[in-house]
Amino acid sequence: MYKFLRKNLLWNFFFNYSHYSILKVLHTIPDKIEIKILDVGAGDAYVKEFFKKSEYTSQDTSIASDYGYDYSHIDITKDISIKNSSYAGVIVFEPHPRKFFNKDSEDFYLSDLKTKEHLLEMLGMECFVVLDFNKEMSERTPVEFIKEIIIEKIKPSSIVVGYDFRFGKNRAGGVEDLERICSEHNISVKVVEKQKKDESVLSSSNVRSLLQEGDFNEAEKMLGHKWLIKGQVIAGVIVFEPHPRKFFDKDSEDFYLSDLKTKEHLLEMLGMECFVVLDFNKEMSERTPVEFIKEIIIEKIKPSSIVVGYDFRFGKNRAGGVEDLERICSEHNISVKVVEKQKKDESVLSSSNVRSLLQEGDFNEAEKMLGHKWLIKGQVIAGDKRGREIGFPTANLEVNDFLKIKFGVYAVNVDIDGDLYNGIANYGIRPTFKGKKLLLETYIFDFSKDIYGKDIVVSFIEFIREEKKFEGVDLLKKQIDMDSKKALEILGI
Repeated sequence: MYKFLRKNLLWNFFFNYSHYSILKVLHTIPDKIEIKILDVGAGDAYVKEFFKKSEYTSQDTSIASDYGYDYSHIDITKDISIKNSSYAGVIVFEPHPRKFFNKDSEDFYLSDLKTKEHLLEMLGMECFVVLDFNKEMSERTPVEFIKEIIIEKIKPSSIVVGYDFRFGKNRAGGVEDLERICSEHNISVKVVEKQKKDESVLSSSNVRSLLQEGDFNEAEKMLGHKWLIKGQVIAGVIVFEPHPRKFFDKDSEDFYLSDLKTKEHLLEMLGMECFVVLDFNKEMSERTPVEFIKEIIIEKIKPSSIVVGYDFRFGKNRAGGVEDLERICSEHNISVKVVEKQKKDESVLSSSNVRSLLQEGDFNEAEKMLGHKWLIKGQVIAGDKRGREIGFPTANLEVNDFLKIKFGVYAVNVDIDGDLYNGIANYGIRPTFKGKKLLLETYIFDFSKDIYGKDIVVSFIEFIREEKKFEGVDLLKKQIDMDSKKALEILGI
């Protein structure tokens, strides 16, 4: 078990990756940020500079306005700042004008200030300006707002806004007014036209709808990043080892979609910062729901919030459910987020459905459900070197604990120390050589390094053919050559 003081945790009992999208919580903002307070005559503006500057001087900043901006604004602002040897920033109001005028309005923020700061730093912005939106600010005419706040106080050399940008009292100012006022002060204005992704307009309203529907993959396409929340916590996942199903039925057919090593790789890839493995033994299996949550989760792991699926069960005889978890956690001020049933193209996202697709050889549909290609991470072991002898050296992985898929040849990608290669892999027992041990043997194209003992990641792209016994080595070599050509075609090489 990896132990931390305080964290948000996800449960992985037949998990699907919608859990991960909901909870991506990162560390606090680093010390390198400098904070300045500007008196703008209508409350204050605070400026956070992500990279230390000796002076916040006149005419040295390209600014993007964030009134529900999309990230095309950021790219343009960065481009302008690079060309002008200046630095780039974003202006926001706090609170949002909509919230100021209607304090009882439903919460609609996609990100709070802390999360915005993290996103902007991650996207390469160097300055973050937060304007206090109060009654005095709301009364400023468009001309007063641009001249007295933006030009005189913030002093940009260029401004980037969206095509539907409005500003000033009663939102009376538009893009043409901004261009006219700025032209009088030699400040350039770049207008970002309506942006689309797969025929859908990129807008905060559309992103909100997708998030509320639980479609985090489509929301990510619009946002350009995973939806995240930033706070002084870290995110992690809890799993049992062995799986309770395996513990109670040791002779059950292998059903793991990923072993611990592969899970750890996936979680790291998804940005998780903590991986807790609980030993599932007789003592653990005897704990009541209350004992398990209080004595193991609350007292030992100490989460601040927990995310589980709608069908989550726990405790002896799986007696505990979501309502029990919520009740117990509420007594300890721990929030619980329940992920409702998720669908993709009318199919329920579940490990059972993923297993069926993989066993049928439908890796494209399985990828849609998983959110990534199905993959195996393992240590390369020494084989009998038959492949090397016939001109096709292979990297061999043991796959005994994984779900059994079709014995056969697959087009694959191989990750070795972060470098990506292409290849073909045989999943099976090598009947030509009277083999009996199940192995994943991968022939990596254009690769000759010694990787025995190294961990590699093999991602399955497409099924090519079933494994079969050949009457001789020459026929096998000819078939491997044909398989390689087919894989190159599949991989688009």
